[in-house]
Amino acid sequence: NLREPVKFQGAVSALLADGFGAFVEPSPHPVLTTAVEQTAGDAEIAVVGTLRRQSGGIAQMLRAAAQACALGIDVDWSAALPAGVRQVDLPTYPFADERFWLDGGSARGEVSAVGLAPVDHGLLGAKADMAASGELVLSGSLSLASHPWLADHTVRGSVILPGAAFVELVVRAGDEVGRPAVEELTLHAPLVIPADGRVDVQVTVATEGSVQVHSRTAGSDWTHHASAVVTDRPGEAPVWRSWPPEPAEAVDIERFYETLEDNGLDYGPAFRGVRAMWRSADAYYAEVALPDEVPETAFVLHPALLDSALQVMAFAAAEPGRASLPFAWSGISVHASGARSLRVRVAATRAGDISVLATDPANAPVVTVDRVRSRTLSAGRLDPPLAGLLSRLEWTPVEPGPPAVDPGPTVRYECEVADSPIEVANQALEAVQEWLRHEGRPDSRLVVLTRGAVSTGPDDTVSALCQAPVWGLVRSAQAEHPGRLVIVDIDDGSDDALCAALATGEPQLALRRGAILAPRLMSVRGEEGDLPRIPSDGTVLVTGGTSGLGALVARHLALRHGVRHLVLVSRSGPRADGVAELIAELGELGARAEAVACDVADRDQVRAVLEGIDEFPLAGVVHAAAVLDDGAITSLTPDRLRTVAAPKIQGALHLHELTEGMDLRLFALFSSAAGILGSPGQANYAAANAFLDALATQRQAAGLAGHSLAWGLWEQTTSLTAPVKATRPGGTVGALSTAEGLALFDRALAGAHPVAVPVRMAPAARGPVRPAAAAVVAEPDFAARVAALGPAERGRELLKLVREQAAAILGFAGREEIDPRQPFLKSGFDSLTAVELRNRLNTLTGLRLPATTTFDFPTPEALAGKLAAELASATSPEQALLAALDHLESVLAAPSTDEALRTVLADRVAKLHARGNTEDRHSATRLRDAGADELFDFIHNELGMK
Repeated sequence: NLREPVKFQGAVSALLADGFGAFVEPSPHPVLTTAVEQTAGDAEIAVVGTLRRQSGGIAQMLRAAAQACALGIDVDWSAALPAGVRQVDLPTYPFADERFWLDGGSARGEVSAVGLAPVDHGLLGAKADMAASGELVLSGSLSLASHPWLADHTVRGSVILPGAAFVELVVRAGDEVGRPAVEELTLHAPLVIPADGRVDVQVTVATEGSVQVHSRTAGSDWTHHASAVVTDRPGEAPVWRSWPPEPAEAVDIERFYETLEDNGLDYGPAFRGVRAMWRSADAYYAEVALPDEVPETAFVLHPALLDSALQVMAFAAAEPGRASLPFAWSGISVHASGARSLRVRVAATRAGDISVLATDPANAPVVTVDRVRSRTLSAGRLDPPLAGLLSRLEWTPVEPGPPAVDPGPTVRYECEVADSPIEVANQALEAVQEWLRHEGRPDSRLVVLTRGAVSTGPDDTVSALCQAPVWGLVRSAQAEHPGRLVIVDIDDGSDDALCAALATGEPQLALRRGAILAPRLMSVRGEEGDLPRIPSDGTVLVTGGTSGLGALVARHLALRHGVRHLVLVSRSGPRADGVAELIAELGELGARAEAVACDVADRDQVRAVLEGIDEFPLAGVVHAAAVLDDGAITSLTPDRLRTVAAPKIQGALHLHELTEGMDLRLFALFSSAAGILGSPGQANYAAANAFLDALATQRQAAGLAGHSLAWGLWEQTTSLTAPVKATRPGGTVGALSTAEGLALFDRALAGAHPVAVPVRMAPAARGPVRPAAAAVVAEPDFAARVAALGPAERGRELLKLVREQAAAILGFAGREEIDPRQPFLKSGFDSLTAVELRNRLNTLTGLRLPATTTFDFPTPEALAGKLAAELASATSPEQALLAALDHLESVLAAPSTDEALRTVLADRVAKLHARGNTEDRHSATRLRDAGADELFDFIHNELGMK
C-alpha cells in the first residue's frame, strides 16, 4: 500500500464476516492495528502489533506474544521457552483474586526475619547457631525445579544427589567454622530427588568438627545420609609439569559413557563433562569441564565438575552390569574455588582405593583426595523412603450397640447369588437407586447384605466372588450419601447378631460366628519378603501396557526385575501413541517387547493372545487396564456400569481362568483405593476395583500367585489413579512420586497380604473406613431455633450456614470467599460437590433436600431462601415457641449478659405471664357464674358438642 491504495477496509470487513476475531500485524512498527479496530467497530476482536520503533528484538516479540495470549489467541510457547519446560493446566474454577505476593527482598534474605542468617551457596540457603549445643546448622532445599541440572544424574532410573554434592556440602559447612578440609566422609544412604516437590537438607557441624547430613521430604522422617569430620589442616597439593604425562593411551569418550550407561549410570548433558581421557600403566588422566548450560552458582567446587572427575574412577572400576559409586572418602582438600575446568589424575592406592588430584588448566592445584572407596550399589538402596505409604485393610472386633438404641427406619436388601459379578452389581445399583428415589425420613437407612463377599483374615476366604463388587459400589454411595447406607457381610450363623451390629453405627461391618468386625486401614510396617523371580526365558503379560502405569511398570520390570520378554496388551496395541518409542526403550534395557491389540473383556481375544505366547512361556501377569465413566450414583445406568467394569472384572476373570493351570510367578491386579475408601461419583469404578481385591484374595487362598494393589493418586496421573484425585483441597490423600510408586509395587509383591493399599494418607485419615463428610454433626433443635427467629435474622443465619459449608467443601479459608449472589457452578461446584453440599445441609438442618437442590436454587441466597421455606413448613408453632424460650433462657444464663438487660427481659416475661393468668381467671369466673343455657352454648361453641 506504499505504491497504490488497497481495499484494506473491505478485506478486513470480509474477514470479520467470515468469523475471524484475531489480527496480528508483523511489521517493524504497528501502522494498521488502529485501522482494524476502527473497521471492527463494536465487535469484540483481538488486535496485536509486534515490533515497535526503538523496541525491536526477541524481548518485544515475546511481549507481543504475551499480549496475544492474554487476549485469547493461541500461542505456541514451545518455540520460545527452554527445553524441559512443561505446561500446566489452569484451575477449572475461578481465581479468588486474593493477593499472596511476598513483600520485600529475595527469599534467602528473608531468613533473617525468623532468626536465621543467609548463606550464599548453590545448595544451602540459611544457617543458625544452636544456643544450647553450640552446633552450627545449615539448611537448604533441593528440587528439580530449583536445581534442574540434578536431573542429569540418574542411577538405574532414579535421580540421586551425586557424592560430589555431599563433598560440597561438607566442605562448605567446614568453611563456616574455620575447618575447610575434610578428614573423612562416609555416605550411608543415597539421597533420591523426587520428580516433583522438594527435599529439605540439613547439615549439622558439632563443636569438635563432626558433621552430619540429613534430608526429608514433606511429611516424612529425617534420613541420615552422611557423616564426616572436618579439620583446619589441609593436605599438600602435588603438581605435574607436563600434560598429558607420557606415555599414555587415549580413551574413546563415546565408549567411556556407553560403558557407564551399561552399568546403570545414566548421565545427562550437565554431568557429561569429560572432554578427553588417557590411560597409563598406573593411572587415568582426564580433562573435564562444566558444560556451558550449567549455571555459575556459589559453589566451592561445582558438584557436576567434581562428579565428572570421579566418573573416571567409575570407569576404571567398571564391571558389567554393576554400578559402582564412591561412599567413603579421606583427606579431601580444596585449594581453589570457582573452577569450571580441571585436569584430573585418578590412581589406585596400595590399599586398593583411589586417589584423586585435580588442577586447573595452568596446573595450579584445585582439589586433592587421598583415598576414595567405592562399592556396588544395590537397586533397593535407591528406593525412596516408604514409611507410612503402604497400608492394608484389617477387620477388628467392635462392641455390639446397646439393644435399647433405636436405629431408625431400616430397609434391608440382600444381594442375590449369580454367575456374573456385573449382573449382581447392576441389581444392587438398581436397589440403591430405587431406595434413594423413594427414601422416607432423613434418618432412614438402607442396609445392604452380602454373604462371603469379603475376607476378614487369612482363615476367612471369599466364597461369593460375584458379590464383591457390591462393596465398592456401596462404599461410593456412602461417600455421596453419608449416614444413609450400611453394608454388612454375614455368615450362616450370624443373622441374629445383625440388630446389635447395626446399633454400633459403623457403616461397614462383617459378622463372623456372631462376632462383629469393622474394617480399619492400617499401615504395613517392617514386612518384607522375597520378590517373585521371573525366569530369564519367561514372559510377562501387561494389560494396559502401552501407556500410563502399565508402561511405567513394563520399564520397571525390565530394569529392576530383569524381565526379558514382555507382551504389552491394549485396545490400540501397536497403534497406541508412543508405543514404538516404548518398545525401543525396553529394547535398550535388554527386553524384547511386543504390543498386541486386544479387548481383555473378550474371552476369545484373551485366549488368542495367551496361545500366541509359546516360545517363552508365560510367567507373570500385570492387569492394569482401566476405563472411566464418572457420575453420581443416581445417574448411573447398567450400560455405564458395564463399560467401566468389563475391562477390569471380565478381563481379570478371563486371565484368572485361562492361566489357572500355568505356573505363574506373578499375578498382579492394579486396583484403586476408590474401591476401599469410597469415591464420590465413581460407584461403577469402585465396584470393579473391589472385585479385583476379592479375586487376589481368592487366588492366594487357593495357593496361586495373586496380589491386588489398590493404588492411590500418582503424581503422573492416569485413568487408573485419577479417581482418588477427586478428593478436594484439604483432603486426606496425597500423590505418590513415580519412584515411590514403583518401590511400593515391589514392596507389595514381596509381602504376604493379597491386598495392599499404596497411598499417601494423612495419619488422621487412618482407622475407620468412613466418608469424611459424615463428620458433619447436626445442632440439636437447629430447625426450631432458626424458625423462631425473625424473617431477616433467619435469612442471615441460613445464608451464613450455606456459605460456610460451601467454603468448607471448596477448601476456601472462610465464608467471606463465597459470593452470596454468584452461582455455585461459577464458584467451582460440580455435580459431586453439589451432592456433598446437599448432604451437609441435610445433616445440619434435618431436612431431606433432593440431590438437584443446588441446581434448582443456584446461588447461596436462593438456597438459603429455600431452606427458610422448608424449615418454616417443617416446624410447628409450638416447636418454634419452645425454641424461642430455650434461646431466651440461654441468653439469661450467659455470664456476658448485662444485668440491666436481664431485668428488662425478666419484667417482660412477668407481664406476659400475668396477662395469661388474668385471661384465665376471667374465663374461670364466667364459667362459675354461668347459667344452664350459657353452659350449653359454651360446650357447643368451644368444644363442638351438642
